[in-house]
Amino acid sequence: MMDSSRRVRVYTVVDVWRGMANDCKSFSRLKDAREYARRLERCRNPQSDDVGLFAGALRLAPVPTRARAKRSS
Repeated sequence: MMDSSRRVRVYTVVDVWRGMANDCKSFSRLKDAREYARRLERCRNPQSDDVGLFAGALRLAPVPTRARAKRSS
């Protein structure tokens, strides 16, 4: 049986402000994640703040044929 699941790349930007995780956002495009991280870095203190960019992948389960047929009607 063939595995028909799909892998999707996800890029997550984590904002650390004064040593505490402040926010995180995930993007499907690396370009968007890098742009957001650069924007955050411009207004951060490099001694106590940090911005991290992480890449990962999600494996999405296939949608059963029956469910696809119901959605389209």
